Amino acid sequence: MALNAAFLIGPLLPLNGRDVLAGPQAAQIETLALYSIRLHGAGFDIALVRFGIHLAITGVLIFRSTFLPRLIGAALAVAGICYAVNGLATFLSPPLASQVFPWILPPGFLAEGALTLWLLAVRLNVERWRSQRPTA
Repeated sequence: MALNAAFLIGPLLPLNGRDVLAGPQAAQIETLALYSIRLHGAGFDIALVRFGIHLAITGVLIFRSTFLPRLIGAALAVAGICYAVNGLATFLSPPLASQVFPWILPPGFLAEGALTLWLLAVRLNVERWRSQRPTA
């Protein structure tokens, strides 16, 4: 996703010297800039699918662990599935993706927010972690 950000910065380079650009060449550069911005959107959706899979796996692992609440793990798994479905829907059916998109955000916001607040406020139970760690 970080490399994908170059598609947002790239169009600024030729468009920066606006007074130098004139005529048909300017139209071509503007078209390439727009293409680069659209390419960023496609790259973001690909990264969103990968992030969704990662979040779903993380949610399952948290659900199976004893160190964080199972509800947070389940919520993360649902949010990950939502992200992955949204990213895939963008490629397979853009009209469906535009209808689904508003419903994708709340599960992710709530699940990721709950995990963040839990880790900031309650933290991990270090004593239980050490007692369940296998000894070498």
